[in-house]
Amino acid sequence: MRGRLLRIWADLSSDERDAGRRWYLDARELVDRTARTWSYDHRTVAAIVAAISPQCEWSVNWTIAERLVSGLKRVKPAGGATARNLRIARRVLKQRATSPAYYFQNAPKVAAFAEALSGNDWSVVIDRHASGAALGDMDDDGPGTAVQYEAVATAYRQAAAGLDVSPCHLQAAIWLEWKRRKDSGARNRRRTR
Repeated sequence: MRGRLLRIWADLSSDERDAGRRWYLDARELVDRTARTWSYDHRTVAAIVAAISPQCEWSVNWTIAERLVSGLKRVKPAGGATARNLRIARRVLKQRATSPAYYFQNAPKVAAFAEALSGNDWSVVIDRHASGAALGDMDDDGPGTAVQYEAVATAYRQAAAGLDVSPCHLQAAIWLEWKRRKDSGARNRRRTR
């Protein structure tokens, strides 16, 4: 897995690598600004965003989170967000929780995403795209167990250490590239390098 991640990284342009670095910086700025505006801890806002995130496109995820934090009462699931995850996000908000881990005990991706959005550059978010890139499988559904999750996350950390970049930066850059490949029709190739 580590070698596959290193090959994907090597194929990225400097602009693509920089886009990965900027992704979390930009997302963290949104989280911080929203937290300041509505007087919440930035970790609470990050936990809300992460709670909504499974199967949800980023722009919709952010819009829903921002509406919740601003106090809007009529926020409904959209764009892949589920009613269950929206209920959890509301509980996180009400309790001003600083992590969604309690609510997603069998979903390490959610807690890792909250950590990454809170500024932890060592947090590695492994969803179906990050997992698919590591495994070279366009149809991967993501890690099914905590052991599988940690194996993929470890591969990202090891690859990042060899590149002298943060694991979070590496994961974001590769995630963007893998999603681009999938969206551009690369699904026809089941296995890559």
